[in-house]
Amino acid sequence: MYEIENSLNMRADMMDGFVADDLRYWLSEFDTEAGLAIALAQADMKVGWLMHELNDSDKRDVSGVRIAFDDWRELYKELHARIITIMKDENESGISKHNLDETRGHYIIMPFMERNGYRDGSGWWIRK
Repeated sequence: MYEIENSLNMRADMMDGFVADDLRYWLSEFDTEAGLAIALAQADMKVGWLMHELNDSDKRDVSGVRIAFDDWRELYKELHARIITIMKDENESGISKHNLDETRGHYIIMPFMERNGYRDGSGWWIRK
């Protein structure tokens, strides 16, 4: 993980050495809506990659992958909940009318992610 113009750049693999707490720390330094969107996109990418690793039938021991997956999934849920709270507050204050009844979490937060520079790339958050 390294900084590029106050943003975060991570690879989605186990070899990069970064753990969910690294992203939590980064977000404490860049705790803005844009930072939250970057962190959510990164956590989502890690969860997806690790889920594929867990389902790899060639892996003999996935216990380390399971621990990493659980950590990243927990962080993803925390970030997602923070975004939902922002969107609920916007609805309650009359700023927006977000559809929070959507059952697919990815699509609920799409307006937030789009206004913070991301688009849906077939289930991945891609920087515009």
